[in-house]
Amino acid sequence: MSRAQIPEDLLERSNAESQALRLRLVHGATVVFFSAGYSGKRFVFERAAALGIKSVVIEHPDSWARSLVDEGLVAKFVAVD
Repeated sequence: MSRAQIPEDLLERSNAESQALRLRLVHGATVVFFSAGYSGKRFVFERAAALGIKSVVIEHPDSWARSLVDEGLVAKFVAVD
């Protein structure tokens, strides 16, 4: 089922069925983060990985987030000046 075929109200409901649907929809998605923020934001990437989200971080070359690729929390790190 594509996103366009899902009734909007079903996605917005506050129940277990809708939450399970939202989790299925986000699993396998790719999210691009322009700047990882400070290292205290690591929990964002941990949660994204736990949800099955492929994260791509675009950040300066010496960012703390570069190591997240080696840890398997981020799919790709793109260094930019």
